Amino acid sequence: MPKLIEELRRRNVARVCALYLVAGWLLLQIADVLFGLLDVPGWGLRLVLGILILGFPLALIFSWVYEMTPEGLKRESDIDRSVPVAADTGRKLNLVIAGLLAIAVLMLALDRYVPNQLDSGPEPARPATAEFAESAAESGAPAPAGAGAGAQESSIAVLPFVNMSRDPDNEYFSDGISEELLNSLANIRGLRVASRTSSFSFKGSNQPIPAIAGQLGVDHVLEGSVRKAGNRVRITAQLIDVSSDSHLWSATYDRELEDIFAVQSEIANSIVSALRVALDTAEANALAVVNSPTQNLDAYSLFLQGRYYIARRGLENLQRGAALLEQALETDPLFDDARVTLAKAYALIPRYSNAADSRELAARANRHLGEVLERDPDNAAALNVSAFIATMYQFDWEKARRLYAKALQLRPDDAEINNFYGDFLHTIGDYEQSEIAERKAMAVDMLAEVHARDLGELMLVLDRPQQAKEFALRALELDPSVEGQYLLIRAHIIDGDFEAARTVIEELEAKRGSAAEAPELANMIMMSWATFHLARGDIESLTPYYVVMRDKAVDNQLSPATAAHYAMEVGGVREALPLLEEAYRQRDSQLTWPLFFLLPETRSTDPAWLEFWHKPGLRELIEIRRRTLQQGGAT
Repeated sequence: MPKLIEELRRRNVARVCALYLVAGWLLLQIADVLFGLLDVPGWGLRLVLGILILGFPLALIFSWVYEMTPEGLKRESDIDRSVPVAADTGRKLNLVIAGLLAIAVLMLALDRYVPNQLDSGPEPARPATAEFAESAAESGAPAPAGAGAGAQESSIAVLPFVNMSRDPDNEYFSDGISEELLNSLANIRGLRVASRTSSFSFKGSNQPIPAIAGQLGVDHVLEGSVRKAGNRVRITAQLIDVSSDSHLWSATYDRELEDIFAVQSEIANSIVSALRVALDTAEANALAVVNSPTQNLDAYSLFLQGRYYIARRGLENLQRGAALLEQALETDPLFDDARVTLAKAYALIPRYSNAADSRELAARANRHLGEVLERDPDNAAALNVSAFIATMYQFDWEKARRLYAKALQLRPDDAEINNFYGDFLHTIGDYEQSEIAERKAMAVDMLAEVHARDLGELMLVLDRPQQAKEFALRALELDPSVEGQYLLIRAHIIDGDFEAARTVIEELEAKRGSAAEAPELANMIMMSWATFHLARGDIESLTPYYVVMRDKAVDNQLSPATAAHYAMEVGGVREALPLLEEAYRQRDSQLTWPLFFLLPETRSTDPAWLEFWHKPGLRELIEIRRRTLQQGGAT
């Protein structure tokens, strides 16, 4: 045996073995990158690995039989042993092995630290939370909780993972991985997780991690990248401690696509382990489990795509997302996450379309939600959407209250549940509790413009125009939307600043000249001018706008309840009642919005008018509002 070992050493077999292993590993890494760029199926990399494995014993046999000499390749038996050829070859092999090892170390370093630098692009304009807190304090507008102050508990933001795939259409997949990780971490008690809306607002940003963390109010950030090629996926993730700007943990996972849920669980639990010192003992021992919502990868891919579009809102995105989710359910009818998300899309579409008739979509949404809740009565997301529909389209206030109570018990810190619950409280006239719920939603999701806009709407009802302006400007900083400008216009009008309101309306009109979404924008401009003239008592100037609104409402292109609000001023009760009857028939959500019709007797004491508000759903709402107002809920 000693002679055999000595002979193996003399013939450089051990060196060839090391050289083959290092060169083979480098070849696999290069093939992985190239195959990803060329979209070669997953079996391509396995084929390369198989060839390398088969070649290994051949290389060892070859190194035993042959030797490299200055004259070229010769059989070992033909070499004069008095000449130190093998020793010279060994030294050369050592240099080659050292060079390849250096390249391998460099590739490992690049693979570990470079992906997060590739997330480049134009930096979006984002207001610092501390700056908003300061300006809000000066004006009297409330700042989001935690603004300008450090987080007291352990906290984390999951930034959208970078799509490193060749196909940009795989963006939905990298976003989906990030969102699944965020959702799993959100279930760990003692760990505050920045909401999806706020974290994803930094998508494409090249701001430094400490700056992003400061705006999100977190002390840890998870970032990474996803490369998908065929049935293979590579996920790189790294957890950063913001206070030291150092890596607490990082890892790279190369897996088959069917292992995606196991990989997500591994990443989530590695993060919990890394944060173990900051968490209580019981909380630290908890596992962040990413359950497999479906066994069908085609359905999962369709779900991620559908959720991607629904999160972007807007009528076209909602409809496109709904179509993808319908396909996912055709592939896997038991995919509850897809079913709840589809119901949410159905519930939101009427809010983003010109048509007010919500009955068909609400019924379809409720069928999906009923099926999910029958299987899982504690599905908080399904309970939340069901409560939203009960509020906006069914006018079933006790059902909505019951569903929201259960959803909040299950997920008390969920931004969307608190936001929807705030809308419910706003609708029933409990403004004090509505403000608390909306503030909580903003504290969790401080970079979502919807929370600032909803709080601005609440300030209008409470006749606090200065605070409404602050929230409108905050919403416009986060997202320069038409809805934010409409809120700002009404705040100026209620404050009596008609010139400022006119300026913003004219800015909207300038947008219409170049905007493709003319119908929605045209309606917003029309309602802005109508509100402007009504506030000034100029019924003559209001009337032409009202006539257009009435005709659009009849053609189901505008909310009939909105048209009825102006009809009361132009033609009185007889003009408004037909529009209100249509609004009730369609279950138009604007009918129950308190800014238009808080209590019937404040608009008219006409018997026919008062009788209308005794319809089922409306009667109960008015009774709740009266009780709430008497108890001081509107103060």
